[in-house]
Amino acid sequence: MHSYTYPFRLEERSGEVFFTFPHFPEIISSLPREKVAKMKSADFQGHANDAVLAALQVRIAVREDIPSAHNAMHVRADGFVTLTVPQAMKLELFSLYKEYSQTISEFARQINKDETVARRLLDLRHNSVPSHIESAIAAFGRIIVHSWDIDTRPAFRSSFVKSVVPQPS
Repeated sequence: MHSYTYPFRLEERSGEVFFTFPHFPEIISSLPREKVAKMKSADFQGHANDAVLAALQVRIAVREDIPSAHNAMHVRADGFVTLTVPQAMKLELFSLYKEYSQTISEFARQINKDETVARRLLDLRHNSVPSHIESAIAAFGRIIVHSWDIDTRPAFRSSFVKSVVPQPS
C-alpha cells in the first residue's frame, strides 16, 4: 500500500495565510492571520486535512488520477497532511475501480454490494469498516500489502509556522 503524505506550504499576503499544496494546484485556501494565530495546532492541521480530502474526493468523483506522495523527509514544506490507513485503503480501492469499472453500478456488481455501499467505500469521509474495504479489494483478486513503519509525525518546519501556530508539546 502506498503512503499518502502530502506537503503544504504557507505564505502570508495582505494579512491572510495561504495554504498551497504542490500536489493539488486546484486548492486555494486561506485564513486571516489573526485567526491562525489563535488556532490550536490540531485545528490548523485540520484545515489542511480538510482541503486535501476535498481535493481527493473531487478527483475520485471525476475519475482523475491520485497524485503520488513523496517521502516527507525529502520535501521542503511547512507541514504535511497524512491520510489515515482506511483513507489510504480507499484510494487503493479507487485505483481498482478506475481500472476495472466504467460506472459505479458496474463497480457495485463487481464487489457484490449495492450502489450506496459502493459509493461509501470510495468516500474518504465515510467511516467504512477496514475489513469491508479489504473485501472489496479482494473482489478484484488483490490484497492489501503494507510495509509498516512507525515514524514521528512530520512537524511544522518553517519559522513562519512556528511563529504563528502553537506547536504540540
